[in-house]
Amino acid sequence: MIGNIIGEDFSWSFRTGDFTVPDIISYSPTDDGVAVDTQVSIVFSEPMNKSRVENNLIITPDIDGEFQWRGNTLVFLPDKNLKYDTKYTITLSSDAADKWGNPLANDLSWEFVTEKKSSDDDQSIGYNIVLIIGIIVIVIILIVIIISVILRKRRESSTGDVIQEQDETLEE
Repeated sequence: MIGNIIGEDFSWSFRTGDFTVPDIISYSPTDDGVAVDTQVSIVFSEPMNKSRVENNLIITPDIDGEFQWRGNTLVFLPDKNLKYDTKYTITLSSDAADKWGNPLANDLSWEFVTEKKSSDDDQSIGYNIVLIIGIIVIVIILIVIIISVILRKRRESSTGDVIQEQDETLEE
């Protein structure tokens, strides 16, 4: 040490942490003809503040579901299948932030369209209806047969009783 004295108090400040704005690496789905049982995902460049991301994500038309995090990936799992042949818009506001509070640089918005309902689905519904009607007809036929057998046995039994009574009367 040389021994020079600073004439005034000297102080400075600094901040530690991450000041990097988070990036979105990828998101999906993005195509047309997306399966109705799909899930929505966004991959971030760094750990995110989960509640700020979830609270700033809007899906239109509105769908119920749950959020799951897999590392830096947000996955939205709809409670039920999406609607057929429907355009969905996903918007993530720049208010979403990483775990250090750094917000996204820009809003993110993208669209996708779900698959059209196939005629195979309509045909399988028609096939199922025909199958159910066929089963109902068979059950009704079986019930009619069983009832007619029971009635025939009762008639035969009551006719037999009458004949037996007549025979007994003749024998006396």
